[in-house]
Amino acid sequence: MASKYVDSSAILQVIGNVYNNPSLLDDTDKYSITEDDFQSEFHKIIFGSIYKLYELGAKRITLENIADFLADRPKAEGIYKQNKGDEWVLRTAESAIEDSFDYYYNRLKKFTLLRAYDNIGLDVRFIFDPDNILDGKKRQLQEEQLDNSTLDQIAQKIDEKIEKIKIKYVDDVYEEAALAGEGIEDLIENLKKRPEVGVPLYGPLINTVTKGARLGKFYLRSAPTGVGKAIPNYTLIPTTEGYKKVGEIKVGDKLFDRQGYPTTVLKIFPQPEEKEIWKVTFADGRVAECCKDHLWEYRYDSHRGYGYRVETTEQIYNRTLKLKNGFKDSDNRGFRFQVRLNDPVQYSTKTYSIDPYTMGALLGDGSFRWTGTNKALTFSSETEEIPNYIAKSLGEGWYPHQNSHYNYNYTFKHIDDIQHNLWVEELLGEKYKDLNMCKSEDKFIPKDYLLGDINQRFALLQGLMDTDGSIDEKGRTTFTTISEKLKNDFIELCHSLGMVTSYSIDTRSDKYTTGQCFNIHIQAKKEIKPLMFKMKRKKEKAIIYSNSTKRSEYKETVGIVNIEKTSIKTSMTCFMVDNEEHLFLMNDYIVTHNSRAMIADTCYIGTSEIYEPSFGSWIKTGSAKPALYISTELDLSEVQTMMLAFLSAVDEDHILTGRYVGDEEERVLHAAELLKGSEIYVEYKPDFSLQDIEDIIKKNIREHQIYYIFYDYIHSSMKILEEITRRSGGVKLREDNVLFMLSVKLKDICSQYGVFIMSSTQLNGEYMDSGTPDQNLLRGAKSIADWSKFYNLI
Repeated sequence: MASKYVDSSAILQVIGNVYNNPSLLDDTDKYSITEDDFQSEFHKIIFGSIYKLYELGAKRITLENIADFLADRPKAEGIYKQNKGDEWVLRTAESAIEDSFDYYYNRLKKFTLLRAYDNIGLDVRFIFDPDNILDGKKRQLQEEQLDNSTLDQIAQKIDEKIEKIKIKYVDDVYEEAALAGEGIEDLIENLKKRPEVGVPLYGPLINTVTKGARLGKFYLRSAPTGVGKAIPNYTLIPTTEGYKKVGEIKVGDKLFDRQGYPTTVLKIFPQPEEKEIWKVTFADGRVAECCKDHLWEYRYDSHRGYGYRVETTEQIYNRTLKLKNGFKDSDNRGFRFQVRLNDPVQYSTKTYSIDPYTMGALLGDGSFRWTGTNKALTFSSETEEIPNYIAKSLGEGWYPHQNSHYNYNYTFKHIDDIQHNLWVEELLGEKYKDLNMCKSEDKFIPKDYLLGDINQRFALLQGLMDTDGSIDEKGRTTFTTISEKLKNDFIELCHSLGMVTSYSIDTRSDKYTTGQCFNIHIQAKKEIKPLMFKMKRKKEKAIIYSNSTKRSEYKETVGIVNIEKTSIKTSMTCFMVDNEEHLFLMNDYIVTHNSRAMIADTCYIGTSEIYEPSFGSWIKTGSAKPALYISTELDLSEVQTMMLAFLSAVDEDHILTGRYVGDEEERVLHAAELLKGSEIYVEYKPDFSLQDIEDIIKKNIREHQIYYIFYDYIHSSMKILEEITRRSGGVKLREDNVLFMLSVKLKDICSQYGVFIMSSTQLNGEYMDSGTPDQNLLRGAKSIADWSKFYNLI
C-alpha cells in the first residue's frame, strides 16, 4: 500500500539537480540518497540509472546514457518509456534550482523518515498531516515546524510518544512530582508552632546548613567552603558600558557570557584576604591573572568525546606536573587543556561621526598629517573603489579626487566648491583630535569603535583589511601594521568578534622606518572570512575559500600553554552571573567560570527574584525556567526550608524555629509566593535504580518541559546494587563501578535529551590531608568525574 508521505517537489528537485550535477553524489558525508527515498518505481529507476552511470565513471549524464543503461534492463526500460521518461527528465532538469538543493534534500529525507514510521502503522499526523486540506493555519504551522526540525528532532518527538507509553505501562513510573511551593504556608506556620531543632554540631557553618543533628535526618557535607574563585581587582573586564576594573563591578552590572550576550552580575564576593596571583597563558598570547582556586571550564585533549570539565587553576597546574609533555598533548604538537572561545560580543549600536568602515580604511591607508599650507585629508589607493566608498560615507556633497595620474594619492573635494578639500581637522573634529598629525607608527583605533555593535565592528575590520589586510588562496588572512598600538587594538577587535590571532615581527630596519612591522594572523570560521572584506577582489577570494572543501583553520578552543605562580599577592573578587553556563568574559575576552551551589542554582533558574542583603531589596534573576530537583535523602519539607532560606536571605534556623527578626517573616512569605509561582519540582527517591532515575527525568521532561535538572549527589542504593547484580548475571560489582555507571547514565541522558543535569559527590576521608584536592578525593571512584563537568569545591 502506497504511503501518503511523499513530497513531489522534493523528488523533482533532488533528481533534477543530481542529473544536472552528478558530482553532488561525491559528498557522502553530507548527502546520502538511496532508493528508499523514492516510493515510485519510476523515480527509483531514474535515480538508480543516474547513480550507477556516475559510479561507472560518467562525468556528465545524458538521455542517451540513460537509454543505453536501461537497454539491458527490459523491465525497468518498459516502466521508463511508459511514463515518458525522456520528457520527464528534461522537464525536471530545467526546473531544478541548484541553490535550493540542500532544502529539498532535507525535505526528501524527512518524508522518507515519516513514511518509514507510517509504514509500520505509527500515526505521525501530529508531526505532519498530509490529509489536512481544510485547516490552513495548522498546515502552515506543521510546514514551518517540519522545515525547522532536524531528522533527529523529528525522530525524538515520535520516540517520546512511544517512550511515554512504555514508562506508564511497562516501567510503571506513575508517581507525580510535587511542586516546590505546595503547602508551603502551612509548613511555615507549623514550624512556628513546633520548631525543629537538633543537638548542635561543631562549627557555625554546619549548624547554619543543617540546623543541628535532628533525629531521623541524615546530612552530608561534601566539602568545605570559603574558597573564592577570584580574579585581581585591577583586572579589566568587558561590560556593556565598556571595560571596567573588577573592583569597580557592582551587582546589576552587565558582563558578557561565552555566547557574547549580556549577563547580569547577581552577587559579588570580595575576598577577605589578599591572594597569590597565578598567570595563565594561552596559545594565542592572551594572559589571565587569577587565584589558584579560580575555575576553568576546559576540554582535555585526550578526552574530546567526553565534553568539558571544570577544575581550578592549581588542579590543572598540578596535573601537568605528572604528565610527560606537561601542557603539550601526546603528539607534542598541540595543547592538552583547551578553553572554549567566545562568540562575537553583543555591544549595543553606537553613533559615530565617521563611518566605521571609513575609520578602518583611513587607519590603514589614510594620512592624518598636514602642514600649514596643505591641511587636506589624503588617502592612498590603486583604484577608486575604496575612495568612492569613503566619499559616499562623507555625504552627497563630496567626491574623491586623484591628485595626479602618476601616483595613487586621493583627496576629497566638495561638489559645490571644488577648491575646498576636506581637512583632517574637519573630519576628526574634537572627539578624535588625538589622531591629528599621527604618524603611521602611532595610529590607533579610538576606543568607542571597539565597543560598537557586531555589524559596526565588522565594518571597521573590513576597512582595515581592505587596506592593510590580505587573504591568500588557502584562506589565510593577515593584517600588517608598524604601529604597536594599532596592533594591540586590532587584536582586541578580533577577539571581541570571536576570532583567534597570533603575530610575528619583521625586524628589517632597511624596509620599515620603525625597524619593525607586525604581521597579525587571524583565524576565523570559514563562513566568517567573506565578512572580513568589502573590496570586491578580496571578498571574492574569501567567498571561494568559504565555499571550498579546504579544511577550516578555526578551532572552537584555545589551548593553555603555561600556568605560573608569581608569589605576588593582591586583593581579589569573585562574581556570580546569571547565565546557564555560569561563564563570563574577563580581560581579552577569555572565557572564565564563576561560583555556584546546588540549591542556589535550582532557585536561580527556577524563580524570578532573590533577596540581596547588600541592597536591602529583591533583585531580578531573569530566569524562571522549569527545574527539577531529585532528592535521595531530604524530603520535600527539608528542601523547601533550604529554598526559602536561600531566596529570602533569612537564616534557616529562624525559619525552622519560627522566630523572625525585623522584616524576615515578610521576606520568607514573599519567597514562598515565588516558589508557589515557580515551576520548580521536587522528586524524593530514597531508594532508586538506574531505570528509576532515567524514567523520573524523562517523565518530567515530557510532562513539565523541564530541561534543568539537579540530582543531589552520586551514591549507591540497595535497589541500584540489586539491579546491576541482576543485569550482570549475579556478578557483584565494586561500588566504584556502580557509581561510574550512574555517572555515565546521567551523562547519556544529557546527550540524548539535550538537558542540563547537575549533581555532586562525596569526598573520601583523605581530603583534609591532601595537598592536591582533585578527583582522587571522590569517595568510591574518581572516574565518575571523567564523565561529567566536575566542580571541586575544596
